[in-house]
Amino acid sequence: MTPQEKANRLLKALWEETSSFGEWLTLNGRVYEKMLAYSNSADGNEILSLLAYLKKDSLIDIPLSAEKATITMDGYKHLEMLSESTENFLEAFPGKSFDKTMHEALREQLEKAKEKLARGDYTGVITNCYTLMEGLLKELLKKTKDGYKETEGNIKKLYGQLSDSLDLSPEGENLESCLKPILQGLLQQIVGLYNLANKASDRHARIYNPTHRHAKLALNATSMLCEFLLESYEYQKKQLDNLGN
Repeated sequence: MTPQEKANRLLKALWEETSSFGEWLTLNGRVYEKMLAYSNSADGNEILSLLAYLKKDSLIDIPLSAEKATITMDGYKHLEMLSESTENFLEAFPGKSFDKTMHEALREQLEKAKEKLARGDYTGVITNCYTLMEGLLKELLKKTKDGYKETEGNIKKLYGQLSDSLDLSPEGENLESCLKPILQGLLQQIVGLYNLANKASDRHARIYNPTHRHAKLALNATSMLCEFLLESYEYQKKQLDNLGN
């Protein structure tokens, strides 16, 4: 779990114990135990570090004694942003599609994108979305035994390879006609993310600065695409396993 993730979970623990806006919570007893459990912290020193992290970003207000804390308006906005952005779809696939290292690497990119959206780092959101998509496509290509260049960073090319293996090409002969426009739309989303990352992320020199709606669209579209690709891979794998039995 990343420090950002731990801080977010600690903030959620405080929110669940808060009964009214502006309430000051005493950080001992049940509240302290909940902060430890939610943030998966080792001890009180780590809790203090996470509280300082939240205060630094003006998400909580806390006196020097660190005996109590209150969630700020920015903190409530941050919580709302985290709940509005997509859920971590990778949690539905623990140990199922990837080894632990790859699963954590992909999850980290998603969590970073959500965190940056809440902080207003919209170019960073788009960069993390692109990295997440690239990583997932390469991992699924490994699973389907399709060769690709490790240095390949063009998600349009990677998706083109994978779509053939998972029968997701809109040109598929056995594809129902009603599905072709939808799959064509998925392909266009990949193209759109590729172009957006080239023009409005920090992967290259930016041509224009994205706004919140652009970053949120990129995050939601990327999450939807990744979830669909994971489910498509699992479906194809199950079909092959049934044929082998």
